Amino acid sequence: MSRFGLAGTVLRFFHALPFRVGLAALVPALLASALGVLYQSQRCEQLALAQLSQSQAADVALLASLVEARAEQTRSWLSVLAHALTPAQLNRPVTPAEVWPTQRSALRVFDFVDVTRGDGVPLWRHAQASLLPADLESAVAQLRAQSLADGQDHVLAPVGRWPTEKPLVLLSTAVRGPGGLLQGVLVAGLSLYSSQLMPPLVSQSTFQGDPLLIYNAEGRILHHPQAARLLGMVHDEALWGPALAQSLGEGGGVGSQGVSRQTEQHLISEADIPSLQWRMARISRLDTVLAPYREMRRQALGLAALAAVLGALLVLWSLRHLTRPLALLRRRARQVLDRSAPAASDWPQASGEVGELITTLRQIALAQDREHHRLRVMVGQLEAILEHASIGIVVTRHRTLELMGHQASAMLGYAPGELHGQPARVLYPSEAAYAELGQQVRQQFQERGYFDGELMFRRQDGSDFWVHMLGRGVVPDDPEGGTIWIFDDITAEREARRELSWSATHDSLTGLVNRRELEARLARQLQTELPAASWGEEGSRGCLLFVDLDHFKSINDGAGHAAGDVALQQVARLMEAQVRQSDTVGRLGGDEFALLLPACSVQRAERIAESLCRSIAALPLVFEGRAYPIGCSIGLVTLDHSSREVREVLHAADMACYQAKRSGRNQVAQHALTA
Repeated sequence: MSRFGLAGTVLRFFHALPFRVGLAALVPALLASALGVLYQSQRCEQLALAQLSQSQAADVALLASLVEARAEQTRSWLSVLAHALTPAQLNRPVTPAEVWPTQRSALRVFDFVDVTRGDGVPLWRHAQASLLPADLESAVAQLRAQSLADGQDHVLAPVGRWPTEKPLVLLSTAVRGPGGLLQGVLVAGLSLYSSQLMPPLVSQSTFQGDPLLIYNAEGRILHHPQAARLLGMVHDEALWGPALAQSLGEGGGVGSQGVSRQTEQHLISEADIPSLQWRMARISRLDTVLAPYREMRRQALGLAALAAVLGALLVLWSLRHLTRPLALLRRRARQVLDRSAPAASDWPQASGEVGELITTLRQIALAQDREHHRLRVMVGQLEAILEHASIGIVVTRHRTLELMGHQASAMLGYAPGELHGQPARVLYPSEAAYAELGQQVRQQFQERGYFDGELMFRRQDGSDFWVHMLGRGVVPDDPEGGTIWIFDDITAEREARRELSWSATHDSLTGLVNRRELEARLARQLQTELPAASWGEEGSRGCLLFVDLDHFKSINDGAGHAAGDVALQQVARLMEAQVRQSDTVGRLGGDEFALLLPACSVQRAERIAESLCRSIAALPLVFEGRAYPIGCSIGLVTLDHSSREVREVLHAADMACYQAKRSGRNQVAQHALTA
């Protein structure tokens, strides 16, 4: 299909695009379309150049085959003359008229015919001039000797410039007698530009306006548009010489079917003429070949600018009538890449390679359109989820935040989209916390395929908060697909749980552990086998003090329960100040307290108890201008190896406290556990 036929076919394909561009009616879309024209025009130029390469190679192959056919015909005429010679004629003087009385038409083909006997003795010559130049005579002798030596036909060209100052082609053929014995050799010469050898199309300096060259295997130019370059060397050509010389230097032939190659400025098509060992080349300038397409590109860009001024409707009308045929293919091909219009309709009909290309592009466009629509729907759904979800949603890949919902950004104190592309490390309080989470995530993914846990995030303002995080791979078993994380702020929930746990184990008024927690800690102390180094003096596990306030009822009765609560709180702080961090101070109820002193000797426990008695008695409790002195009675119990039951230990301590009260209050009494 010619370039013009292709343009006519592609025009039908192009009609759909202006309609879609006109409907768009948006300046940015029009500008994008103009840029697309520039890009797609280059692709169309490449396609046109590829088609031109094939067409030009075919033309050169055709011309080369014509020369090949003429060469074979010339050979056949020389064979006719050879067959007409008889052995008798080779052994006596004869004239050409006697030898070839009926072959005059074949004889006129050649500028001269030289006859030599098989023993190398020249017999006679039929020529247009009486004498041949010395260089031509030498070439005839060389070709004659070669055929006498191997009995084969040979061709030698170019040779000399005789008699018309044009190069000659020498051909030799063997004359054989009965039994195929070599009887002699005929050497004939004819002008390189003889119509018998060069068809009229070839003898012209150009073919369809392009230079046409013929050169032999040595690179000698046999045909050139400029007569002065005849018999020069092909590598001396300024414009296309290096490319032709490279082809010769690579060795081997290009074949009689023709091939094309492209340089920066030219398209060169070559084909071999095997029987003569010549090569024909046609050279086309790329700027001339591609000029129509580049002109179409300039026109298309102008139309895009015009469309920005006149509007979508004028674009539709203008592009239908002014855009050149290949612009349709360029713009339609652009749709395959940027999916700016539906791909199911408005495809032109064509045959041959262009038709196959259109069919292939249409199939690609339809497949891409379906995939793009599916992705667009998924992206819309994902954007809606990220924007409106009430929980935090984050998608990470390679430890980078790729997507983040609005709620997640709000929880972290960032604007929507501000964290996109940032490392996931920015969400965590420290590098250690981030590394620890990474280890937990890997472990849970290996064991369960997902992550479920609670962790701490850090907001932009530096404050920390707790989240419940769920994580799962976007594509299971494919780390490259990324991970989706869903989390919610559970700071208040954790605080409520902490407060609930604290309330279950502590006295709400004093902040001390309550009776249940004290009994639990006492039970653990009794069940724990401590090493001897941690025992108190006399080998005890420790001591328990049971404290009962004296005269506390007078505060409640005289100053009210609020004052009594204040007194209890002050007593609690005083007790905590008297003991170690490892000791436990608890309120058993009312005005009763207990102190669990692990690994504490009896002597030290007595000192602590006596100090408590003095400190509580000296506690200044003044309410509404009135002082309320109180004291305490303390029972001390040693936790020795016989101590096993919490109930028994508390009972013994209570009994010791009762004994202190009976002995006059504000003192310490010790009670031994019964084994």
